[in-house]
Amino acid sequence: MFHQTHGRRLRPTVRPPRLGGNARMGVFATRSTFRPNPIGMSLVELKGIRCQKEHVVLELGSLDLVDGTPVVDIKPYLPFAEALPEASASYAQQAPQAEVAVSFTPETEARLFRTGKALSPT
Repeated sequence: MFHQTHGRRLRPTVRPPRLGGNARMGVFATRSTFRPNPIGMSLVELKGIRCQKEHVVLELGSLDLVDGTPVVDIKPYLPFAEALPEASASYAQQAPQAEVAVSFTPETEARLFRTGKALSPT
């Protein structure tokens, strides 16, 4: 991610395609380019990592930004979210499962029920 892009109309929530476009999420929790600040996004190649004095230097390639532009955030490459079949990933090589089973102990389930009842407006 980098700065100095042209701002667009404020959209605090977006509808990510991976959620079928039906569910809304906060823009900062997504990879949306519709951001309320002048931050741009670029898919880059990580060519290397080195230490220089007391700093960690990331060597990036295949950039589409101006030389000297500060990089303000790095996200991992997700093969199931980006469209570069020749790219490699070490962070998340498989897409997340569509559903994950969740179970609670009876005590936790009762506590959740009481909390939900206490927070219910009716």
